[in-house]
Amino acid sequence: MAHYAFLNENNIVVEVISGIDETELIDGLDPETWYGQFRGLTCKRTSYNTHGGESSTGQPYRKNYAGIGYLYGHARDAFIPPKPGGNYILNENTCLWIKAPEIGITDGDPIIAADGVDFVTVYIAGGAANSTEVVMVNNELLDISTDADGYGEFELSSETTVLLVIAWNNISLEVAAI
Repeated sequence: MAHYAFLNENNIVVEVISGIDETELIDGLDPETWYGQFRGLTCKRTSYNTHGGESSTGQPYRKNYAGIGYLYGHARDAFIPPKPGGNYILNENTCLWIKAPEIGITDGDPIIAADGVDFVTVYIAGGAANSTEVVMVNNELLDISTDADGYGEFELSSETTVLLVIAWNNISLEVAAI
């Protein structure tokens, strides 16, 4: 016995069934082809024993057992569960979502406490080259673009009480008064 996932036109799993073993043929066709033609949907085999790219019974198959709502990624040949929230990133090895690490200050006190300093520039170091890092300042999300070296910058006022960086990479913050 094997399991098969049916995909809609957007490669989202809409049904998972138990079927014949993947080595058997139906009318001379492999099960994926036959089931797909019979249902009029793309069909992909999935393994009940596979999770996070590992299998409890041997060779992992398509990274994860398919579930309704999962995305089938052709390039990865993997089933990817729905993203649980905005602060998650995809682990490319397991095709599972992991919570992005966060660094920051959220205690409600002003972050800038130096006399005579109204603004500071915060530099992001170690971001991905030419990408976007997400920063929360006073409960507003900012997208900070990084350059070819992975550096970006933004300003904070003396009224800033919350600074939260969703660390997509191993980034660090450096603060300089201006």
